Amino acid sequence: MDKAVEQSEGTAINVAEEVSPLDTPKAQEVIAYTLGTFAGVLTNEELMSLDNSLKAFILGESTRQTSVNRRISKFRTHDVYHFGWNIAKRLKIPNTMMAEFLKSQFPWQLADVEISTIAKKLSSDEGAFTLPKVEPRLPLQPYPLAKKLGIC
Repeated sequence: MDKAVEQSEGTAINVAEEVSPLDTPKAQEVIAYTLGTFAGVLTNEELMSLDNSLKAFILGESTRQTSVNRRISKFRTHDVYHFGWNIAKRLKIPNTMMAEFLKSQFPWQLADVEISTIAKKLSSDEGAFTLPKVEPRLPLQPYPLAKKLGIC
């Protein structure tokens, strides 16, 4: 009888391993939002790097690669915060973990901001920003950021 329990538990584990966290609807929504929102804002290399880093982050792997280490005209610190808030709320990621991810991916933009401050300000509406927060109960659609920033 113990072997039957072990076999059924082993089967359950194998089935669970086949479903990647990247294949969940929320992860797919976050990835599509990220790629669609930053299309035209980031170079193809930066966008691919951010995509790879985001997927590694979702999988719980370390992200050593910086995606964007330059100034983007009219793209503000609060835009980075709101991007982080939008994806953190859907993936149920703590603010501090999201802040660390954002700081690793946008180091130029967040150079003068501590991780603890980023974590506190993810949902802040104070100051100027272009990228809006999207309530978690609403669909997370790609935002026309390039158009709103006047890049295209």
